[in-house]
Amino acid sequence: MSYEEFIEEVKGHILDYLPAEARENATVVVDVFKKNNAVNLTGLVIRYPETNISPTIYLDHYYTAYLNAGKDLEEIMLDIAETYQTYRLDHSIDTERIFNPDYLKDHLYFTVVGQTANAEMLKHMPHESLHDMALIYKIDTTEIVGDASSITVTDKTLDVMQMDVCEMQEIASQNTPVLKPYTLRTLTDVIREMYINDLQNGGMSLADGLEEAVDALLNSQSVPPMYYLGNQEGMYGAAAMYYPGVLDEVAKTIGGSFYILPSSVHEVLIVPKSIGMPYEELIHLVRDINDSVVINDTEILTDNVYSYNSRTREFLTAAEAAERDLCARDIQNAGFKPTKQLVANLSQLTHLTGKHHTLEDISDLQRNAKRMVYHTNPEANQYISRIIQECAGQELARLQQAQEVATAAVAAVPEA
Repeated sequence: MSYEEFIEEVKGHILDYLPAEARENATVVVDVFKKNNAVNLTGLVIRYPETNISPTIYLDHYYTAYLNAGKDLEEIMLDIAETYQTYRLDHSIDTERIFNPDYLKDHLYFTVVGQTANAEMLKHMPHESLHDMALIYKIDTTEIVGDASSITVTDKTLDVMQMDVCEMQEIASQNTPVLKPYTLRTLTDVIREMYINDLQNGGMSLADGLEEAVDALLNSQSVPPMYYLGNQEGMYGAAAMYYPGVLDEVAKTIGGSFYILPSSVHEVLIVPKSIGMPYEELIHLVRDINDSVVINDTEILTDNVYSYNSRTREFLTAAEAAERDLCARDIQNAGFKPTKQLVANLSQLTHLTGKHHTLEDISDLQRNAKRMVYHTNPEANQYISRIIQECAGQELARLQQAQEVATAAVAAVPEA
């Protein structure tokens, strides 16, 4: 049976699997819904004239089960009907309450998505761009609907909310860590939980010595000292890396700077820099996770790797951080102090010109310059000027300090 035939079969006969009272006045609608990362999913909705909300049941994974897992159509129809009955509401929800300012101030929160894959979607919703990711905003409607649910804030939604973007962002920044508390767990603990859950699903119980067996297995293996950062719900927890102060808390816990690997929209993997893994290897690891481990394309965040410097408190891409480390070494080798601003300017010059510049390069540009034009890119010239000015300022400060020392030494010599 083709995909189209499967969809029509489900649409045409799903009501036969529902109780008589659920079939009365029911209309079955099948539509395509655009999800995270521009993934299109086919959803089935059963509507009633007396209610304004109904669960959407996505059919794509049912077709996959039909093709690959040996599930027959009868079993699938029963499963869809049971899922629908579980989440069906027999009443309308109060939309006015959802958009009431008193409700919004306690239920607005943010999540994070990849920016490139969601570029079209982001054109129509308020968001904050951060690196190659974007914070988007949601309203938690669980309290009103009765099941875990939310509404994504679009430009149209924002108009109904009668709230400006800055106010919404401020409320969400305060609410999210409270509504979705973060959790930091070792990779060992995560693997242990997965093993135990799998074995319990296979029929074993804790009384059978399950925990001891899993601990013995983990003790016999070499698990890297890595961590998972997410939220306590286990859903859309990658946003925890943007909670105020969380990255500093992570640095304190693990003892220094670290890399951040976005394993999915649900969590990120924290890798201490102290274990010495090159970030290029970590990028390959993230891409492997996205290609083979993430359950579906809607859960991918990005293919990038990020760096958090616990000393400077800078959150950058790993490539940007590596470039800044190289710039800092060049500045130090040239005899100057690698201040945060000097390193940033030299790094930005590299980014603009596509070429790594050392202070020696800039000295040559300065010596050979005519009319203070160092580069064909005017913006690059601004960074070059700032670098030269700061180096000159450091040199002047050193000369003044040397002069003060010499003056003090002369003053200390007793008169004959």
